[in-house]
Amino acid sequence: MAQVYRGAALTLSASYASADSEGFLKHRPLLHSTVKITSSSGQSAEIYLADRSQLMENWPWAGPECNVIPPLDTRGWCLQECYLSNRQLKFLNTKILWSCRDMDFDEGMSDRLEGALVIRGTGKHFTYLFRGIQKPRHRSMSLLTPYSSWYNMVSEFSRRSLTFASDVLPALSGLAYEVAIHDNGKYCAGVWWEDIAFGLCWKKSETLKPASGSNGYIAPSWSWASVIGPVEFVNSKDVMYQHTPITVPTQVLFHDFWIQNPGSNPYGQVDDACIKLDAPFISLQGKNKNTLCIPAIVSSGGRIEITFDFEEDKQRDNLSALFLLRRLPHIITSDNEEVMLFGLVICPVSSPSQNYGHLEVEVTTRFYERVGFIQIWISLNEECKYWETPNNFIILV
Repeated sequence: MAQVYRGAALTLSASYASADSEGFLKHRPLLHSTVKITSSSGQSAEIYLADRSQLMENWPWAGPECNVIPPLDTRGWCLQECYLSNRQLKFLNTKILWSCRDMDFDEGMSDRLEGALVIRGTGKHFTYLFRGIQKPRHRSMSLLTPYSSWYNMVSEFSRRSLTFASDVLPALSGLAYEVAIHDNGKYCAGVWWEDIAFGLCWKKSETLKPASGSNGYIAPSWSWASVIGPVEFVNSKDVMYQHTPITVPTQVLFHDFWIQNPGSNPYGQVDDACIKLDAPFISLQGKNKNTLCIPAIVSSGGRIEITFDFEEDKQRDNLSALFLLRRLPHIITSDNEEVMLFGLVICPVSSPSQNYGHLEVEVTTRFYERVGFIQIWISLNEECKYWETPNNFIILV
């Protein structure tokens, strides 16, 4: 179906239809009412009045009465259709939205094209995914990773619903294929090998549920596709407002990955997957599961924030912090300047599979799964001590 939308001249979207049996050509109130006024000098003019809730329908910033999400914009499969469509007409309750490669236009705006706005559900085309993967033209954009557009799209997708949890990767497979052939990228169960450190650094923004299909497996623990619910990536919101980029430390080495798909589509469902990497990590300690910390960081005045993927993960034993990204301060005047580190909370597991394809797995290899996301604020002086610890060769599953 992805090729159908990619090749179509125009896509018509019945945005408020809750089922395919419902139509979209229905009676709707006039957007404008005309009032003729006459001045004291005898000059007359017509004024057009419009109901605010109708004029600003589907404008999330205009207030709760205007921020009603159409049923079509809550469906996971429909996001891919929106991105892939060359041109789209979205029929809302009171107006029509036009979207194409060059612009978006809201019927509630002025008749002049200069009044065009990017409205939710439009203006997020495949062209913008390409644009995000190309070299940025502005310094502010250079603070984002090459796949920032992909992460933003995934964050929106994670807020939509799917009838079957097993559809989470297939519902984006068409987009993943197009991005891969455009940039020659290697797809890893929802993230990209060329930007893997950023792809792993996601966190929940609401309470999540484990994603499971008929065989109980949807995606590896390190992939956002392994959970059901809204997620956010480290670089998708706040980096534009920072003065320094987030980088991958030289001590973090990603060696290889292995993905096993049930069929011939490398962008669809996944049966098994793992990542082989080298990086230093440190044990988490605490009097109880609600006070986990890294004592050396806390004692030196650092701060720690942990977000577990699921509440039950707090009860796991032998948890460690695996840091993958860092952000330096904008201006460094002393060793006491604050650095931010981002990474994963991981837990040791027994080898879950006997087959890892082309990956070389030693008898002494340690396996871990992701159970959460961690970020810390620490001084430059203390951070140096962390990176001086020996690297650990591990496999994330």
